[in-house]
Amino acid sequence: MMVLEAKPLARKIEASLKDRINSLDRLGKKPKLVAVSYKPDPSAKAYLESQARVARRLGITYEIVEPGQEDEASYIETIQKINDDPSIDGAIIMTPLPEGVSEERVRIALSPVKDVEGVTPQNLGALFYENEFMPPCTAEATLRLAEYYGIDFTGKNTVVVGRSVVVGKPLAMMLLKKSRSATVTVCHTRTKDLTSFTRNADILIVAAGKPGLIKREHVKEGAVVLDVGINAVDCRIVGDVDLESVKDLVSAISPVPGGVGTITTFVLMEHVVKSAEMVIRS
Repeated sequence: MMVLEAKPLARKIEASLKDRINSLDRLGKKPKLVAVSYKPDPSAKAYLESQARVARRLGITYEIVEPGQEDEASYIETIQKINDDPSIDGAIIMTPLPEGVSEERVRIALSPVKDVEGVTPQNLGALFYENEFMPPCTAEATLRLAEYYGIDFTGKNTVVVGRSVVVGKPLAMMLLKKSRSATVTVCHTRTKDLTSFTRNADILIVAAGKPGLIKREHVKEGAVVLDVGINAVDCRIVGDVDLESVKDLVSAISPVPGGVGTITTFVLMEHVVKSAEMVIRS
């Protein structure tokens, strides 16, 4: 069994990013990322701080911006200020949003160029045209990790378990891109007889957010399994796949932690740098 560890790819991306950031610095541009969050709770603050540490290590300015009020108008006003500020290259919007604030309307308000999470309608819609200008970070990270290890999707029966806007749905579109040409089936936690689908998968990608959902009976012998789940269970971080039950069956699997999640953070920072480079070129 090959373990698709993130560290080698993460080091490669980090080295490339530092070079690109140094080039921007010589041109007088310092990339800046902001996180929009209204009075973040301790767990949200811990998550934001973990991102800030990576940003600082790379040389990216990181700032938390709080809307003035817990209402939609304040959120949209904050987004508009971000759009108008040339020093800001990317923004992430912490969810869930407060009650009464439409996530769709807030995301529509954000400039697609500064949408480094890849979740505005414009960036998601671009995937239908095989344009991966700024795709959702976790979806991109999943494919980057697989492709780093030489996983070929061409013609493979690829099953995605999960239908979220940030992973499952965009992953399906990205897998259908002609350069990958996977044969894609999308399942979810309400799929009847899930095993009948997953057992036929050459490549199984699991992003359902349900710890231990995929067990031995779900997996075809020799399959490649990409575990995108990140779940806290008994003070441990575990994936959506029961690793112990499948590890002697699969040909390759991504670990949790130390897999897709690690690459996701670096993809986010890469998007910020891409946006900053666009500012310099314009």
